[in-house]
Amino acid sequence: MLIKRCPIILALFLLYGCSTHRYSVSDSFVSFFLTYRKANSVEFLYSIDDFRSHPASEIKDGLWEVRVPFHHEFSYFYKVDGKVFVPECELREEDDFGFENCLFHVHR
Repeated sequence: MLIKRCPIILALFLLYGCSTHRYSVSDSFVSFFLTYRKANSVEFLYSIDDFRSHPASEIKDGLWEVRVPFHHEFSYFYKVDGKVFVPECELREEDDFGFENCLFHVHR
């Protein structure tokens, strides 16, 4: 039975294993974590400060972290090796250029 499931598990890993995204909130800061194994650099950009670049730190092999302040909801995306990357996220909104960004909102 396990052998029959291996192709399905492998396909899911290949589909979703390249990058994953999560966050944690503490006080008025949020830490974003992006797993992107082949990245050389990761930047976080968000609407609170007009999408200025915030370099992420690689805290483990392929796991990147950035911690930013927030007061209200905001839109965001990443740049991975200089290219825009919008991860899978629950909420999205269209920007002024016709692209989508993730939308961050925490219910307190």
